[in-house]
Order: sequence, then C-alpha cells, then structure tokens
Amino acid sequence: DLGKLFNKLSECAQAGQGQSAENWLNKMKESYPTHVNITAYNCVISAYAKEGDLDSALRWYGEAMKDGDVTTNEYTLGALLQACRGVGNSFLAEDLLRSWLRRDDFELSTIVLNSFLSVCARASDTKRAEHWFKTSRGKVDYDSTTYTNMIEVYANAGNPTSAIELHLKAQDEGIIFDGHADALVIRSIATAGDLEEANKWLLRLDSAKRLNVEAVNAVMDGYMRAGQLENAQSAFALLRKHDLQPTTTTYNCLMHRAAQDG
Repeated sequence: DLGKLFNKLSECAQAGQGQSAENWLNKMKESYPTHVNITAYNCVISAYAKEGDLDSALRWYGEAMKDGDVTTNEYTLGALLQACRGVGNSFLAEDLLRSWLRRDDFELSTIVLNSFLSVCARASDTKRAEHWFKTSRGKVDYDSTTYTNMIEVYANAGNPTSAIELHLKAQDEGIIFDGHADALVIRSIATAGDLEEANKWLLRLDSAKRLNVEAVNAVMDGYMRAGQLENAQSAFALLRKHDLQPTTTTYNCLMHRAAQDG
C-alpha cells in the first residue's frame, strides 16, 4: 500500500540506496500518481546523495522541478548540499544556495548554512566559506556546528592559525564544543608539523577531562609521520589511561610504523 511505499523510500534514503529508492518512487508513480509528493522525491535525492552520486541526485531534483504538483523545500536543498559535499563541489553548492535565496518562500537557516560550510570544508574552499560565514552573521544563529564546520575548513586548508583563533573566539562567545572541534584544531596543528604544540593541546584536553580518540589519533598520526614512535606510543597510552576505545585509525597508525620498521 501507499504507507509501505513511503516506508521503503525512507529506508532507502537512510541506507543510501539510490537505485532502490528510484524503483520504489517509480512504483508509487504507477500505483498512486496523485500521492507522489516532495517527500518522496527528497528520499530519492537523499539516497543518491548518501551514495555520493551527485549526477543522479541532480537528475531527480530536475524531475521534482518538472512535477507541477510538488514544491521543492529546505530538505531538498539539504539533500543536494549533501550530494555536493560527497564530491567536494562547493561551486555548485553555492550556486544552488543562491538560487534558493532568490525564492520568496525560502530564508537562510542555521541548518542550511552549516550544510554549506560542510561542503566548503570537504572542498577546502576557504574563500567561499569565509564569505558566507561573515555575511550570514546576524541573519541566522550560529551554533557549535557552524563554528566546527568553519574550523574544519581551516584545518583542511592547512591553516592552523585561523583554526585556533576561531576556536578560541567561539569559546569566548560561550560556544561549547564537542571533541570533534578540538580534534580538528589539533589535526591542523599536527599536519602543519608543530607536533610540540599539538601535544600541548592534547594534554590540555587531558587535564580538562575532554580527551577523545579523534584528538589522540591526530597527534599519533603526526608523530608516526615524523618517525617519533616513542611519542606516538605515549599518546596511545593516554587512551589506555582513560579506558577510551581505540579505533581502526588508531591501529592503522601503529601498524603503519611497524611495517616501516620491518
């Protein structure tokens, strides 16, 4: 029945099964043509976005636009931005965002801004991210995700100075970060080669009882790349000290160095 079809579409969207979602929507069009709505289209677009198939996501966005009985919404844009993030296409993401802002029924929201900044982070597109981050202030509320995504832009672009400055500025404004933002700053510092400073940040997290696996992995990876096995093992010991569960990345760091040592 119709309810089952919507459930199947939702399952496909969550699982990132684009072709299956497309098949279910086509069945819905055949059996219940007057009940096809934007939610159904969004499920297909989201499924392809999660797969990283931007072309198919855009194709179904086009199908939704041609359907005179549905109106695309913020969730449609969110799915498209997710698809852009999958391939790091910040140019298209900005073009889509600008086209939405020209609509009378759409206003920029925190969620949409965060999604766009996430695309820029994937693309290491500092210029576009900074423009929207600066010009959107006062128009939407900035939350911890807004700042975290902007910090990730700087981290991926190899700019630890700006990552640190924004992290500290956000904290001064009362933003409470989770461990991911801390780890991004540490990764940016370690990637730039300042392992001593990266380790200082890690030890500060330890003292503040905010240590997390992602931050430790960033320092470990830096030490391993520099051939400093003992320091990497010291960072690894922090995980054991706090009974934090190592990840695949943690073990990959250790195994990579062990392989180099024969």
